[in-house]
This record gives sequence, C-alpha cells and structure tokens, in this order.
Amino acid sequence: EDWFLNRWIGQMGVEWDIAPWITLDYRIGLDNYSERRTEVRPFGSVNTSQRLGDVNDIRLQNMDFNTDLIFRGQTAINSDFDVNYLIGGNMFRTDYDRRSAYGNSFILQGLDDITNTVSQTVGTSNSGKMLLGIYGNVSLGWRNTVYLEGSIRNDRSSTLPVDNNSFTYGGVSLSYVISEQLDVDWLSLLKVRGAYATTANDAPAQSLRDVYSKID
Repeated sequence: EDWFLNRWIGQMGVEWDIAPWITLDYRIGLDNYSERRTEVRPFGSVNTSQRLGDVNDIRLQNMDFNTDLIFRGQTAINSDFDVNYLIGGNMFRTDYDRRSAYGNSFILQGLDDITNTVSQTVGTSNSGKMLLGIYGNVSLGWRNTVYLEGSIRNDRSSTLPVDNNSFTYGGVSLSYVISEQLDVDWLSLLKVRGAYATTANDAPAQSLRDVYSKID
C-alpha cells in the first residue's frame, strides 16, 4: 500500500479598538488537505478474482474555510450596572471531492499498475455546503454579583430548501455570585446559575436530493 497525505492549516486574526467602548475583531481560518492512497493485492492474493490480484487508487481533496467578523465591547451604565455586548457574522464553507479507480485481475505478474488489469471501474463523489450566520450576545451585570445574559443566532444553510433555509436559536441565563456577598478568605468563587437554551442544525450536504447509483 502506498499512502500520501498533504495538509496545511492557517489562521489569522486582526483586532482594532475603534472606540473605548467597541472593538472590531476579524478572524479567518483555512484547513486544506489532499490524500492519495494506492492499495494493491498482488498475484496470488486470497479473496481476489481467480487470485489474479487487484489495485485500488483513491484521491481525496477537502477544504474547510471559516471566517468571523465581530463587534464587541463593554461599558458601565452607572456605578451599579455594566453591560457587555457582541454582534457578529460568520461564514463557513466546506468542499469535498473523492475519485477512485479500481482495476481487477492483473495481466502480467509483477506490474502492479491499473493499466495492467483486465477491467477498470471509475468512481467519483463530491459534496459541499455553505453556512451564513449572524449572532449576538448581551450580558447585564449588577454590582459584579447578578448577571442576566441573552444570546441569539440565525443561520442560513445551502443544504436546506431555498424557501426554508433559515433557522434561529438562542438562550438566556441568570447567575448570582454568592461569594461577592461573603467575607471569607478561603472561598474565592461561589456562583449559582440557571439557563435555558434552544439548539438547531442543518442537514448533511445533498441529503435533500434524489441520487442515482449504478448497479452492475
């Protein structure tokens, strides 16, 4: 078996303090890999047609791209209340391609190449999807003791029907830092928190389409 993998991952981020109360944060990431596998069962191999051997060449290519644009900040409303806020947008894209070539029964012994086989079968498959999202989060604090937080996100997915490809989810939480009201040296943090959230997800690529497979 011959196997080769080439993969590289890159990330970059830029941060800009637009004003004392707001910061712009931009992030981008890429994960790209290609893989090549050649699997050979030579002359005399058990479980091959008439023990004449076979060969299977596989080529894989995959790319994931992700980027976020975020505005975030914090400010004090007065001596008792402060607020943290965030609003952002996200784009995620993935593309996958697979190609295979199978050769059955070698003609000449010792030449383990697909061109030296009696019959060949070629297969291809590819998929991809794009997800566009916007999201926000707000946290209101009172005297560093009580925090009320809410978040929401809306996504649009290329794997869903065009007229129904958007879905929204989010959550709220309330927490109380008990340790802020206690004057004890041995306790650094004691907090209780309650939360409610909803979740959602899209469908796998091409799962809503009719597909056809060739059967010999």
